[in-house]
Amino acid sequence: MRRHPLVWAVPVMVVLVLVARPFNDGFYEQFVNYDPQGDDQQREWNYTRYVFQHTSGVLLGQLLCLVIGVLLARRHGQRAALAIGMPLAGVLAAVTIAAGFVLTGKRDFDLPWGVIVAELVAYPLFLAAGVGLGTLTHRTRVWAATVGGIVWMVVTVAGLMETGMYLPAWLLTAVPQLAAAAALGGSVLSADEWDGGADQSDWGLTAAAALLIGVTAWAVLLNLLAWFRQRGRRNQSAVTGPCPSR
Repeated sequence: MRRHPLVWAVPVMVVLVLVARPFNDGFYEQFVNYDPQGDDQQREWNYTRYVFQHTSGVLLGQLLCLVIGVLLARRHGQRAALAIGMPLAGVLAAVTIAAGFVLTGKRDFDLPWGVIVAELVAYPLFLAAGVGLGTLTHRTRVWAATVGGIVWMVVTVAGLMETGMYLPAWLLTAVPQLAAAAALGGSVLSADEWDGGADQSDWGLTAAAALLIGVTAWAVLLNLLAWFRQRGRRNQSAVTGPCPSR
């Protein structure tokens, strides 16, 4: 019998924080500027690394919540999965940010708290979307799950490299994971290098708002579709009745 997500969710979340850490440490040099020069670029480099260290695993945690939602829906059904999963998502969000602080352990800059809070609030919303998705799709082939995971990672990297909100707001809203990554990337790359903090009025918070709106819409839509589908099946069963015995 497969173990319940309540057993393995927290340890897996801690592992994801650790796995994401090297990527976060080297993101600026690998994808933004491999050779930062001057005080401004050095400060942006340090600030980016500082924020990414504190938020290590946040984007992977959202994917984990989506997967857990699917698994819970197939194990318990829609209502029970939501009742079990929503508090679990809150625990995972707390574990993610706590692990980032424990691993970093220093305070050199002000963190973009508006963006960080939005990323963590999205955890239960991604899980709810997973519950709706899992209720609608009882059988998922391995190849489909693999392709979905690869697309998720590509979208995440694309969002992290979004440095100026060039993407339209409707696209960020329609693709919440793109908005989630763009919110983190925008919060550091729109930093005001003179005061050491992110300019909370522009890119980061705009993408964070699109994230919350988009993932909420998907969670509601998927769960409503799942509810109507189950209701239709119940009504059909009531009309047709049990199959007569021969």
